Amino acid sequence: MDTAVADARESFIKRNSPDGLFRRYARGRVRTFLVRQTMTVIGAAVIGALGATWMAPASIALALGGEAVDCLVLRLILRCCPDRIPPGLRRLATASAGFQALTISGCIALCWHVIPLIGAQVFAAVFLMSAILNAGLVRHHFPEGGAARLGVYGVSAVALMVDLLSQHGPDSLFLILSILILGYSTALFIRAVEKGRHERGRFERALLDEQLALSQSREALAEAARKSARLALVAQHAGDSVVFTGADGSIQWVNPAFTRITGYTFEEALGRKPGDLLNAPETRAEDLARLRRAYDVAQPVRLELQNRRKDGQRLWMDVSLTPVLDAGGRAEVFIAVERDVTEARLHAAELAAAREAAEAAARTKSQFLATMSHEIRTPLHGVIGMADLLGDTALDPEQRDYLDTIIESGRALVTIINDVLDLSKLQAGKSDLLTEPISVAAGVESVVNLLRPSAAKKGIALRIVQPDHLPRHLGDGGRIRQMLLNVLGNAVKFTDQGFVIVRLDCQPGPEADRLQIEVEDTGIGIAPERLETIFDSFTQADSSISRRFGGSGLGLTISRLLARQMGGDITVAALPGRGSVFTLTLHLRRATGAMLMTPAVGQGAAPRTGLHVLIAEDNATNLMIVHKLLERCVARVTTARDGAEALRQYKADPPDLVLMDLSMPGMDGLAATRAIRAYEAATGLPRCKIVAQTAFSEGEQGAAVVAAGMDGMLSKPLVRRELYDLLTQVAHHGDTGFDVSPADALDMGAKGEASWSISQHGSTTTTGRSTRSSVR
Repeated sequence: MDTAVADARESFIKRNSPDGLFRRYARGRVRTFLVRQTMTVIGAAVIGALGATWMAPASIALALGGEAVDCLVLRLILRCCPDRIPPGLRRLATASAGFQALTISGCIALCWHVIPLIGAQVFAAVFLMSAILNAGLVRHHFPEGGAARLGVYGVSAVALMVDLLSQHGPDSLFLILSILILGYSTALFIRAVEKGRHERGRFERALLDEQLALSQSREALAEAARKSARLALVAQHAGDSVVFTGADGSIQWVNPAFTRITGYTFEEALGRKPGDLLNAPETRAEDLARLRRAYDVAQPVRLELQNRRKDGQRLWMDVSLTPVLDAGGRAEVFIAVERDVTEARLHAAELAAAREAAEAAARTKSQFLATMSHEIRTPLHGVIGMADLLGDTALDPEQRDYLDTIIESGRALVTIINDVLDLSKLQAGKSDLLTEPISVAAGVESVVNLLRPSAAKKGIALRIVQPDHLPRHLGDGGRIRQMLLNVLGNAVKFTDQGFVIVRLDCQPGPEADRLQIEVEDTGIGIAPERLETIFDSFTQADSSISRRFGGSGLGLTISRLLARQMGGDITVAALPGRGSVFTLTLHLRRATGAMLMTPAVGQGAAPRTGLHVLIAEDNATNLMIVHKLLERCVARVTTARDGAEALRQYKADPPDLVLMDLSMPGMDGLAATRAIRAYEAATGLPRCKIVAQTAFSEGEQGAAVVAAGMDGMLSKPLVRRELYDLLTQVAHHGDTGFDVSPADALDMGAKGEASWSISQHGSTTTTGRSTRSSVR
């Protein structure tokens, strides 16, 4: 934009503003002061020559006093107010203008009354009209001052005419009429001057506005030209193809990138339709229909098209079509920006294939782990189960030592299998957590009691420090015990002397309590640079530890993943040779009201019950182990080698409990369970408790077990305590009508040799879960 034009317009507006006009008036009055006083002196001399001598100095003093006061006030205002003039100073200037008009009127009155000549009166009237003319001309710049002067002069004119009429009567009418005509002519002149000023100002303002608008338009056109040049450069040098087409779809312009991508030159493309050049047999009809609709309704569209180059090579283009509309809303031109996305689509396809391969690998890994778990657990069930039964026989110390080694090794292998499966599920985010009322304090105490014999054997002190009366919380008690067993088990394992202390603290919170379990030991410690790596999979502080103490290195990894899945964490602070402190932090909500009602947990002792148990198991070894474990505890055991036989046995003689293997030939355990539930519904039989026996983990079969109607799971290798706890729960259930036998019958046989005392119980509620896993 032309700054000179803008500055001129701004200066015009400023000069013609109320403050600007007043300043121009004040400067003019001050600047012409001496000129005006020259005229005053000449007039005073004439008055003195025609009348008395004293009138000349009197007139000069009177007129000069008014002018001096007015000019001094105006100079003061100009000096004190360089910017905005306050209203109070404008009123002061108005008063000084009125005072100056009074002094001029005084001079006119002297001439009118003292000099007894008709010519003196005419001179006075003409002088008054000149003063009125002056006041009217300056009113444009200072309306308040002009109005004050005109008011004073108007009163003076009326006074003069009244005096004429009183002195000369009708003879003065011609002079009065002359004064009125002169006044009217003066008013007309003033009005014409003011109108001319107004028109000139309006014209000058309009001219300046037009010049500014013209300057702005030129600047806008120049900027548009610069933008157009830049856009042309962008389109010319863009890496994407840019195509301009008319409303009929014919090509008007293409950039060099179009030639590079498609192989068609500008001359070859001009006037042709893009589809005629680029459409391939593989181009989808629905995409072409979308493009046609976009042309028809002048709407933007974006889509991917499979096109062909001039040499026949296929390529994928990301096309963005935008219409440019005229003032009437009709499309003048369409701009298509087209990007070659062939490589991107190939890369996306490769990524999709890689993702599918990764998912397939993950499924293969999961299937492999599940299969290996099942295939290893099944023979392990036979090894550990038979060894467990062998332990009930008479053995010498050496044989019992051998047997203990077998059982310990088998259970260590089960632990490794469980750890690998746990780690796999946690890393895949597929590990489900229970939310049930638990006592963290009781869980800590149970883990400490479990490890107390190991600590006593090594001669180290194992203590608990915890507050009294800790509340119950909602959480997965089994997982919390698992984490604590890993951490506390390591503390006992890596400590040869000194102590291991478990500290439990609970800090209440508004939504959840913050529970902190701290395990401190005086063991071998950990080097600072290894503090975080010990939480990595299959990692220990150094290789010598693994050789000396054993272990897979998964316990802490699983524990930290579990803690973080629960919203907490496990941290460690340690020094080599000075022990370590592991801190487990959890945030758990408190259990309230009915949540606190939980079933009693069995003690793992062999109960004596009047139960009838049906075992469905196709593996002879597994069947023998379970049968041996049950025959001392229940009244009767029946067996089935597949699901169909189990269904027949159930219909012939409904049992109190069914231990159902999931993997059996023919009808498997899930199908047999569904058939039993359907038979119960059809015949009105009470619901029988069915518990799965499986070498698969709960996560792999849990949903299927629930869907089939089973009440829980027992994992292989079977743990005697879990089986006995299950029998105790079932025997306490009101629907069976049986209770645990009295103590004096425990030493008697399990095949009807004793007359057991049987008592009826009302219906109670049980969770239907084993001590290892629960399915709801």
